[in-house]
Amino acid sequence: MRAAGRPTYINLLAIEASILVYKRDLLSLGEIKTAVEAFMLSTKSQKQDNLPLDSKEINKAMKLGNKVMSEKVIQMWIDQYTDHLFWRKELKRTKAFHSNKRIIMLPQLYLHEFIYLITNAVNKLSYVLLY
Repeated sequence: MRAAGRPTYINLLAIEASILVYKRDLLSLGEIKTAVEAFMLSTKSQKQDNLPLDSKEINKAMKLGNKVMSEKVIQMWIDQYTDHLFWRKELKRTKAFHSNKRIIMLPQLYLHEFIYLITNAVNKLSYVLLY
C-alpha cells in the first residue's frame, strides 16, 4: 500500500521519527507539521518522492519550513552520514533482489531523515541575527 506516493514502511519511519523528535522535545508539533509540509512541497515541485541529496535543495526545503542551516554544515552532514542513509540500504536490498541487473539509484533524502536533520536547523530570523 502506498500513501502520498511512498511505501507504507517509509511513512511509518516518518511517523516514528516525528514521535521520537517530539518526545525528546527537539521540535514542537507545529514545527514537525511545517517540516513535513516543506518536504512535501519541495518533492512535489521536483516531481519526486524524496529530496535529492544536495545541500542547496535541502536548504531550499528547510527555508519553506522557516528553518535554515549553512550549506557547508549540510554538506559535512551528507559527507559524514551518506553510508547510513536509507537510500543506501534500499540500494543494497534492491541489488540483492536483482543480482544479475545493474541498478542505478540517485542519492536521496527521505522524509524521516529530513525530520532528523531539521532538528539541528535554526529559525530563519535567528540565523539572520546570528550572522
